[in-house]
Amino acid sequence: VTADLTNFAADNMMMGQKVEASSLRVTAANGGYQITGDVKINGTPATIDLSKKKDAPESDLRLQATIDEAARHRLGMDLGSAVTGAIPVKLTAHLADNGKDAPMSVEADLTPAKIDNLLPGWIKPAGKPARATYTLLKTAQSTRIDDLSITGSGANVKGSVEVDSSGEILSANFQTCSLSDGDKASLKAERGNDGVLRVAMRGDVFDGINFVKSSLAGGAAEKAKPKQTDLDLDIKLGAVVGHNGETLRGLDLKMTRRSGHIRSFGMSAK
Repeated sequence: VTADLTNFAADNMMMGQKVEASSLRVTAANGGYQITGDVKINGTPATIDLSKKKDAPESDLRLQATIDEAARHRLGMDLGSAVTGAIPVKLTAHLADNGKDAPMSVEADLTPAKIDNLLPGWIKPAGKPARATYTLLKTAQSTRIDDLSITGSGANVKGSVEVDSSGEILSANFQTCSLSDGDKASLKAERGNDGVLRVAMRGDVFDGINFVKSSLAGGAAEKAKPKQTDLDLDIKLGAVVGHNGETLRGLDLKMTRRSGHIRSFGMSAK
């Protein structure tokens, strides 16, 4: 069978989102079926290829789309002011017939995006090459990103992160947290029941210029940004590179920040 569907629409068809298409091509045979075409997922244009083999417990989904700020908000993947710009993504997933949320493998080209402290101290202007691959599992309560790998523009990050429905980090574990060339560090973060994000960083070498600026200082446009996250920092690093070639060695830093104000600060280094 080969069929063309026009003016197709289905609620909760994919990732819990409404799918609409002016035209879809369906082919079916004894071995299974395939659906291809251009669709809108909750208003976001995308190209899909959905196929299922006979007797297979799951169908295979391949999807390509360009996700801008409005689309990220509609799809529940809003990252606020940390990421601006449209991001081309490729997504593959195995979808079960029972409708349960399935992990999705994602490739994202971050080159067109401007990144401002998506990770503390990581600043990337639009146009600088970077890409990310990860496994995404979205539930009603949170979005979990596993097997995360970010490379490009000096960054090399590997680990996992979980964010709540409002985009706030619940936990993060980056075995490799290199935001500039030469960095050798790891980072763990956990949000407590009191809403405070507790961040621990350990490592040998770290470029601290952007990290210090994002953690301690307020930029000229700070009033336009949402309120800063309550933060507890615990950092132990062998060497931290700063402005004008200055270097701190044997850094041990502890800091608490509440409602955008530093409440306590202690640092020892050479």
